[in-house]
Amino acid sequence: MSIGGMLIFIGVFVVVFQNISLRIEKKLLSDYEKKLKESETLFKAVFEQATVGIAIVHNDKYIKAVSENIPTVNPMFEKIIGRSKHELDNISWADITHPDDLQHDLENFEKFKAGEINGYELEKRYIKPDGSVVWVRMIVSPLHFDNAPYTNHLCIIEDISERMEMEKNLYESERSKAAILYNLPGLAYRCSYDRNWTMQFVSEGCYKLTGYKLENLLYNKDISFNNLIHPKYHEYLWNKWEQIIREKSTFIEEYELLTASGETKWVFEQGMGIYDRDGKVTALEGLIIDITERK
Repeated sequence: MSIGGMLIFIGVFVVVFQNISLRIEKKLLSDYEKKLKESETLFKAVFEQATVGIAIVHNDKYIKAVSENIPTVNPMFEKIIGRSKHELDNISWADITHPDDLQHDLENFEKFKAGEINGYELEKRYIKPDGSVVWVRMIVSPLHFDNAPYTNHLCIIEDISERMEMEKNLYESERSKAAILYNLPGLAYRCSYDRNWTMQFVSEGCYKLTGYKLENLLYNKDISFNNLIHPKYHEYLWNKWEQIIREKSTFIEEYELLTASGETKWVFEQGMGIYDRDGKVTALEGLIIDITERK
């Protein structure tokens, strides 16, 4: 009877212990599932709300989402390229890449697939369904799963169309300004407000007007502009500029220059001071033209 009672006690203990173990295991499993769900929710929120476009790609094809909880193309990616994730199911990234950018992209991608590079970054254009283009900064990086050889990768894009348009406009502006300065019938300048009128910039008309090349004058390399002004005007012009700077008005004067050949030319100058936020003059800018014939 003692042995039987002991066996019953052991049996009850084992059952109770197993029951406790099962409850502990069930709780751990529940906690794990809860954390997994929280992790998936966080991942989805970050993926869906990212301010850059993100897509998971297999070779040259965009991967279809296996479920709503595991997206493969985020809304920003769709917005930037103007196509829905369902439209991307039937096309490759090469199909919507601008022809002028495709070769460079393919060359980098082949090196990436061969393992020669671990990823790459470039600026390229995508073609939207309406034929318009969008400029993007694209980053391609590998996406590893359980140490398997990677054929999947992440494609992250940022819309830079506005920046590219600004750069284009700036380039056109600089080109137009250069053309205007090159064809000016005189010398356009930017100089320091000092006794030498130290030239920071002079236009191509410098040589025709003074007989000196622009590199001779820049930063007083060979001669200062003050040395070209007839000595009798030195103090007068300095005092006149001092008055202009005080009044923040426009400098307008006629005076004589001494050219490299020793010839004297009459010139007309119009300029103004350039000031910083504190009102301090930082430079002088203007135009000087030959009026010898008129005089």
